[in-house]
Amino acid sequence: MAAASTISPGLGGIALAGGLWIWLVLRDSRGSIARLFLASGIVAALLFVAAMAVTPILHPTAPFLIHVPGLEAPLAPAGRLMIWIDAANNFLEEPLLGRGIGSDAVMVRYQDPSGNLQRLTDAHNMFLSIAVQCGVVGLAALFGLIGHIVRRTVPLRLPGNNNAGVLRVAIGLGLLNGLVYQGLGGSFEDARHLWFAVGLLFACDSIERSAARAS
Repeated sequence: MAAASTISPGLGGIALAGGLWIWLVLRDSRGSIARLFLASGIVAALLFVAAMAVTPILHPTAPFLIHVPGLEAPLAPAGRLMIWIDAANNFLEEPLLGRGIGSDAVMVRYQDPSGNLQRLTDAHNMFLSIAVQCGVVGLAALFGLIGHIVRRTVPLRLPGNNNAGVLRVAIGLGLLNGLVYQGLGGSFEDARHLWFAVGLLFACDSIERSAARAS
């Protein structure tokens, strides 16, 4: 409800999480409706990613314009796309170990729709932020963590009356949403709530495994 009152790229992640959860709940009883909600969530998530990258406002700080077939007016790269491009270039300059933790990932000047000229130093993308600061070594650690979370979350099925199992799937999906999808539009690697959710996921997984061995 709080997110619905905002204009944020993160709304795509909420739509994706909602569609995926409804699919999990209804796929065995109402398969067609479940697939419709899942498809709607995926489409909404993709549209919000596109909205993060481009803007119809042709600001003077745009380094180039984007011409889309079927659209009469060109689009300009949004502030995030400009930042992502700069971050990718900075990563390629120091690909192995990066610039160092805490260093500015980018240095981009962007004029927002209000006409204010901003100097942006954050990558607004968790993967690019870690890539610039920590290089390939940091990215390997991040993808290792994501892979570990995926292994603890699957299979994507609500396990009956097993409360720990249901919580494991719910927390895992929420964590992947907050870490991976939301990480496309924000540098959330230092967000404490995500690391708290990692601990909850591993705890639920441990409880579920203990209960399975006991039975």
